Amino acid sequence: MRGKCFICHGADGEISSPIFPRQAGQHAADLEQLLKKFNARERTNDNAVMHSVASKLTELEVRALSSYVSGMK
Repeated sequence: MRGKCFICHGADGEISSPIFPRQAGQHAADLEQLLKKFNARERTNDNAVMHSVASKLTELEVRALSSYVSGMK
């Protein structure tokens, strides 16, 4: 994963724990909604880390990132 995502989610989105859930292989639509919820602060279980990430993404970037991560194994 590019950027700083790998710090919490692993290089291939493979980390799975109660704190940092596995992202690789998730449905793109689910990932997109999750990023939107973090941006809108509807999800707050992240101590604002994911909000700071999601708030910097454009709509196109959210779709592209969700599609890319969903294709990871």
